Amino acid sequence: MLETAKRLNEVNRQVRNIIAANVAKRLDVLTGSSRLYRAGSNYALAARRG
Repeated sequence: MLETAKRLNEVNRQVRNIIAANVAKRLDVLTGSSRLYRAGSNYALAARRG
């Protein structure tokens, strides 16, 4: 049960980070400014590990 909770917390963290990156990207498009936060390719790596 503890392992399941850890896995769900990690998935939750990844989803929140992806959403935050998408929001930041949309704001950049709307405002024309550069991103201060860059997600990079870490999500692709995390998805392959899962």
